[in-house]
Amino acid sequence: SSISSLSIPVEILRSPIDHIALADNLYAAKSYGLALEAYQAAVKANVSPHARRWASFQVANCYRLLGQPAEAERQYRRLAGDRDGGQFSELSRWWLQSMDQKSQLSAQLEQLRGAMQSARAAAEGLDQETPRASSLTQP
Repeated sequence: SSISSLSIPVEILRSPIDHIALADNLYAAKSYGLALEAYQAAVKANVSPHARRWASFQVANCYRLLGQPAEAERQYRRLAGDRDGGQFSELSRWWLQSMDQKSQLSAQLEQLRGAMQSARAAAEGLDQETPRASSLTQP
């Protein structure tokens, strides 16, 4: 999904609602753009430190699922460095490692694709240089 053009009315985000519950429901519905807005509002709202860390972690997840890995990585790094982050710090470190491995594997895959293209081109060149058996037997 990409960030939708829909947005949560500011009045709703400023009202005394359960920002986390709203965001969690939007996330579960795969409305990641709207969930991102709601989680960001929750981070700024008067919520417990645990709820703020959960919302921050989910902000990173929303960015990742919206195809914005650089912003997701920035959020995960911030959480990974939180001494009091507990499970959210741990999960953030796991996601950072996973994203790094994915990036390395993608680079290796591109190298292999390049090598395969070169090998195909070389094989095609050899096919064109090799005389066919039928042309050898004809006078």
